[in-house]
Amino acid sequence: MEEAKKKIKQLVAKYESEKAAGALRKYSEDDTKRIFIMPLFEALGWDVWKKSEVSSEEHIKGAGRPDYAFKINNITRFYLEAKKISADLDDEEFAFQAINYAWNKTVTYAVLTDFEGVKVFNSERTDRLHLIDKLIFELSYKDYEKEFETLRLLSRDSISKGELDSWAEKNGKKDKKNLVYNVVKRLNEDLNWCRERLTTAFADCNKDKKISTDLLDEGVQKLFDRLIFLRVAEDRKIEPNILLNLIREARATTDGSKIFQAMTSKFRELDKLYNSNLFTEHPFEHWNEYAGATEEVIKRLYGKQNSYKYDFSVMPTDVLGSVYENYLSHRLNQSKKGASVKEDARMRKEQGIYYTPSFIVDYIVRNALKPVLDKCRSISDLKKIKILDPACGSGSFLIKAMEVMNEKYREYGNPGDEFTKLEILKSNVFGVDLDLQAVEIARLNLLISALEKPMPMPPLEDNIKNGNSLISSTGKNAFNWQEEFPKVFKQGGFDVVIGNPPYLKELDSKELFQEIRKSNFGKYYQGKMDFWYFFLHRSIEILKDGGIMAFITNSYFLKSAGATKLIDHLHDEMVLIKAVDFQDITVFQDVSGRHLIHIWQKTKDKNNSTGKFIKVDKNSFNGAIDDHNFIELPYTEVIKNSSINFEENIQTSSKKTSLLGDLYDVSQGVVEATDKVSKKMSTNDFKKGEGVFVLSEQELKELNLDQKEKTIIKKYLNMNNIKKYYIDFDNEYLIYSGKEAKSEIFDGRYPHIKSHLDKMRFFITSSNAPYGLHRPRENKYFENPKLICKGMFLSPEFCFDNEKYYVGFSFSVIIQKDKDCDLKYLLGLLNSSFGKGWFNTNGKKRGIGVDIGVAVFRNFPVYKASKAEQKQIIILVDKMLSLNKELRETPENSDKWNSLKSEIEKTDRKIDVEVYKLYGLTEEEIKIVGIN
Repeated sequence: MEEAKKKIKQLVAKYESEKAAGALRKYSEDDTKRIFIMPLFEALGWDVWKKSEVSSEEHIKGAGRPDYAFKINNITRFYLEAKKISADLDDEEFAFQAINYAWNKTVTYAVLTDFEGVKVFNSERTDRLHLIDKLIFELSYKDYEKEFETLRLLSRDSISKGELDSWAEKNGKKDKKNLVYNVVKRLNEDLNWCRERLTTAFADCNKDKKISTDLLDEGVQKLFDRLIFLRVAEDRKIEPNILLNLIREARATTDGSKIFQAMTSKFRELDKLYNSNLFTEHPFEHWNEYAGATEEVIKRLYGKQNSYKYDFSVMPTDVLGSVYENYLSHRLNQSKKGASVKEDARMRKEQGIYYTPSFIVDYIVRNALKPVLDKCRSISDLKKIKILDPACGSGSFLIKAMEVMNEKYREYGNPGDEFTKLEILKSNVFGVDLDLQAVEIARLNLLISALEKPMPMPPLEDNIKNGNSLISSTGKNAFNWQEEFPKVFKQGGFDVVIGNPPYLKELDSKELFQEIRKSNFGKYYQGKMDFWYFFLHRSIEILKDGGIMAFITNSYFLKSAGATKLIDHLHDEMVLIKAVDFQDITVFQDVSGRHLIHIWQKTKDKNNSTGKFIKVDKNSFNGAIDDHNFIELPYTEVIKNSSINFEENIQTSSKKTSLLGDLYDVSQGVVEATDKVSKKMSTNDFKKGEGVFVLSEQELKELNLDQKEKTIIKKYLNMNNIKKYYIDFDNEYLIYSGKEAKSEIFDGRYPHIKSHLDKMRFFITSSNAPYGLHRPRENKYFENPKLICKGMFLSPEFCFDNEKYYVGFSFSVIIQKDKDCDLKYLLGLLNSSFGKGWFNTNGKKRGIGVDIGVAVFRNFPVYKASKAEQKQIIILVDKMLSLNKELRETPENSDKWNSLKSEIEKTDRKIDVEVYKLYGLTEEEIKIVGIN
């Protein structure tokens, strides 16, 4: 940063020199960029001459297009609009152009500069009408040195660390995540509003026609598809402003009530031009609409006045896909009150519909296609490639496949224009979906992606089909693959199968599973499986030899008893190419759990086959997958005994290890049965959360216990109280009634407790009801110094306790057995990165965490360190305990708090290093546990 300051100071001096000489008035915009603006950002750490980092947008230069995109890991972090020095940087039109472009591109920041000044805007603040509300900060060149800490927020280093986000949020210039409407959320909101408006209007204006629910929904969808297609064509300058012109013409010649009729007449013209089923005549064209809905919907598709403007020409291709995935989760309802459209969470759950983020789609498609494309030697070879998404939804994977194929066509000298794209749509991409609406939307999205000028478009009915991908014989929407795609199977099958199949549990979708079980595909059924397993089985069957299969799924199947048939099928037919484990990173906004990209090749030859395994670190993840940080695994080590293990067990170089269970005593916490009244149990007299065996401080006071009764009341911890190296007691208490106390309560020696448990008798499910805990455990596990940990965690969160806390069955407790093995020494081992890696390998992945039972704990390999070696760890652990306690007592985000947090991170890393030394880990083994 000192070097950056120096360079910027020189640039400012040069600027003032040129200004004094009167030379600046001769500077063009290009001169300003080359001599001042690009060197300024180069000084801030950007490689401005590297296209992958700072790319010129001039090839699509036009109204509202900025000059440069600044990227990190191929993700645009801000757009920059450069102006020549003589331009008026306060001209609001300049700012709004840059802001609108960034917003449509789903990029938060837009920067406007002529070097003389810099203005940074937040494009997401579409709820703010005035430009000043979107301005994050502005600086004059005179203040670049004095206000360097602010200017530095635009440096590559600051942007990569999210410091501009943090600064903007802290200063009220940016709302926290999920509170602002970006283009996806706005478009979702607007399209759902439009659908509701049109549905209501058509239902109200056509009551005499008795339109069925299905036809009404279908008609609205057909109209909607056309409106979106035309908006894209308008913004890409392929068509004039057809829709707004229709409104003007209708208003000029009629009372404005016939706008809908004028529009449907226009559709007949467009049908002749585009020659696609998109504009084929449909019954909705003969309906009435005199409620003004058509005009309102058309206007909404341009954006909102003084707020935001849609530009479908620059909107990322996946944005419409994401909006339509949401669109598919809505259901039309008709009642006496009329028609309405509502989001149906149950429908979404039943169908397993989830939008796949664009970086996932891009990664899967490029990695799946690469081995196939690398073998091609001509355009003729490219035309033979067959790519399938067997659960295509709105078509996002197929759109990306078309883009990647188009890039390859260009490499062979093909122009890669609209004719090439249409050829790809007809020859290379195929999709199937059970939802007819999804099929229609996928066809529309593919056509939109290929649209570059007015010309006939293919119907895509031979490529994107409606049917049940899993049932080919009898059953609803049965789909015979060989009959539906005869040319594909004449070549031996598909070259590439990609996608994000629907996730469904049998408990929630019994009819769907039952239908599969009755079919000839039922041979792949087994209990405790997920529905998506069937899609992998089908994909393996329809792949040609040497073909590639790539999916993103949850990662439960790796060690699941319900996935043995799938894993055996993979073992027999496929070899692993690559796997990417996202661990506890939330990949899908509305879906919990751990997710995995896995890419396979169909082959019987498994000799010398190796696969790459990448574990994505949450702390360094910034929306892109680092392909360089991988572990190479022999395929024979990946699948064994009907389970998959992408992580090698660490083989420590030292023989000085013993099982934790041999050195320490491990137990589960007490099983209360019941701790508190649950929502399901609650009644008018007993509310959710009322204490049964576990009481709040206030509930305890209200019992008025005597001294004897207080002897069986124990301080109790719940799941929120346990942190890594820290306990945050929340004043809850357990009635610890073992065998002896249970009898004494029965005999009336604890009258107030007996009265309470009698009152709660209805809720107690303990086998020792009503006065005894279901499983009290020996009190030695609670009365002695101990380690406590949740039974399931994302990352180890062990803590040390000498305050005699009691815990429930969701916890594991460890006490000392061998006097030579210190508890705090063990605490350092378990909380280390080595511990995290071991638990992730040996625990059972479930939901968003790893399930660690007592049996797993007992098998943890403890290095039998000397007293001196243990002491080195214990000193660091004591420091962690002290620092964490102090951190909790310090105001968050204060200077002291930040300093303590930094010291905790440093000490944590020191413990890791000491643990690696003890176990004698090599650099490669350290890499396996996730630390370089």
